[in-house]
Amino acid sequence: MGHGRQTAAPDLAEVALERRFAASDWGHMGLTGVRNARDLGGLATADGRVVVPGRLLRSGELAGASVADARLLADLGLAAVVDLRTERERSAKPDPAGLFPAASFEFLPVIAASAAGITRSMGPRELLALFREYEMGTEGRMSEMYAQIVTGDEGIAGYRRFFDVVMAVGERPAPSAVLWHCSAGKDRTGIAAALLEHALGVPEELVVEDYLASNRFTQPGWARAVLALADRRLFPAKLAAMAHVLYTVEEESLRRAFDAVRGSWGSVDAYLDEALGMDAGRVARLRELYLVDPAR
Repeated sequence: MGHGRQTAAPDLAEVALERRFAASDWGHMGLTGVRNARDLGGLATADGRVVVPGRLLRSGELAGASVADARLLADLGLAAVVDLRTERERSAKPDPAGLFPAASFEFLPVIAASAAGITRSMGPRELLALFREYEMGTEGRMSEMYAQIVTGDEGIAGYRRFFDVVMAVGERPAPSAVLWHCSAGKDRTGIAAALLEHALGVPEELVVEDYLASNRFTQPGWARAVLALADRRLFPAKLAAMAHVLYTVEEESLRRAFDAVRGSWGSVDAYLDEALGMDAGRVARLRELYLVDPAR
């Protein structure tokens, strides 16, 4: 079954680029040191256009980026990096700015520092420590956090500025790309991608599919083993729930965020306009900058 991606017009991307952002991989870029690095290029919109490849990029933290990763991003014209993490997360694993001398860096935390633990990238020891710390169940916690992110002051301010950066990069001469990331590249980054895709006119069901594709790319090998044990009920229920929260994304979480937006603003379009500064004129310009008719 197709994923709804289409190949961009050949005159807008070289053959190598088109192969790199293959439809079957949800734009997975194959970076060796950066988890869940994906390109929105090729996503189809409701009006039949597609997102231009190589310009709208999302990922997990960049601290492990290799020289080869940096070279690939430089070839795409990486002009801006948006870091959605908290100050504490950035201090622990700073972006390797020296690898990206042509890019500007924007630090836009969209959640309070106290809430960041449940979304960050963790190793086995950190995970066990967190398991011991949390005595409460995790059911519903992440979906509640998503709703708080999109309606809270930090989230609104951060995502509003995120759209400003995307618009500014879009106005630059090609090639130019913007990359946004958090720690694991699935929650805060996933919300940003979902809001951007909605603004571009991607149907909501396809937005959700693209969001869920993170489950293919965010889990290190040891985490996959933990999740397999959890699914076989070889972990206590609370630990299994925590493992799923830390290493997967759930459709309910994104749906809850959209529901929270609609509950407060009436529609996602109204939220984009009133909360994030993306009125009809800016949305139209965004689409001019980042969409193309594949038939042309």
